[in-house]
Amino acid sequence: VEKPNEAPKPKTARLCTIPREQLRIDDLSVQIEKEGFEISQDRLGQATWNLERPAITDLLNKIGSNGIPLKEFASLRPLYGIKTGLNEAFLIPDETRTKIVAEDPTGEEILRPYLRGQDISRWSCAWANLWMIVLPSSSDKAWPWATLGERAEGKFKAQYPSVYGHLKPLEERLRKREDQGKYWWELRSCAYWEQFLRPKLCIQRIAFHSRVALDSNGMLLNDAAIILPTVDPWIMACLNSPAMWFFSFRFFPHKKDEALSMDIQY
Repeated sequence: VEKPNEAPKPKTARLCTIPREQLRIDDLSVQIEKEGFEISQDRLGQATWNLERPAITDLLNKIGSNGIPLKEFASLRPLYGIKTGLNEAFLIPDETRTKIVAEDPTGEEILRPYLRGQDISRWSCAWANLWMIVLPSSSDKAWPWATLGERAEGKFKAQYPSVYGHLKPLEERLRKREDQGKYWWELRSCAYWEQFLRPKLCIQRIAFHSRVALDSNGMLLNDAAIILPTVDPWIMACLNSPAMWFFSFRFFPHKKDEALSMDIQY
């Protein structure tokens, strides 16, 4: 790359995409000449650069021009999993759940199984016996303490004493969360709680290959996953297909070791 000068601009550039494990730094010029290819300078403008070989570019353009965005095809929008703001407080193993319920059985009604991103495979999910303390914000649910103001904490303690005992030592950290509800022990407001309880598709957010699975058990998910409120098997098959991964690999952000960040861009 050179700073522009008075000389005529070249109409093409030579591009060579080299995986790091194949890079021969002391033989780079020869490698570029042998393995590279010409691209038009028009592809190196202000828009996002496309550094693919022409055949791949043509295929991507064909897919993009003939395909229909998911939000148009199925009138769907992906939804994030639950953001707790402090996983240590709300995401608990089976032994902690057992302890909470043993101390006070009423706590069981606000403990629900949840899936992590890593529990989502291609086609199916595998629950790891993990639980979420489900305390939606008082702005979403009419809790007995919702309108009590300064007396709310006492009511919460009386209603769910064992859950209160689990959360109280974490109060200071819970109060510092950006993601929280009306009171320090509550989760942030969420407009689509009911979507988690219905059959749906689950998508692993940080993935090395397509991981889209059907959940028919009303599982919650943490924010390492995304849900699609549909059970259409064609959509699941399409999202899990090699063609979709080929397309996604060139558009989604890449993270460490070439994992894709399958963020909400469908």
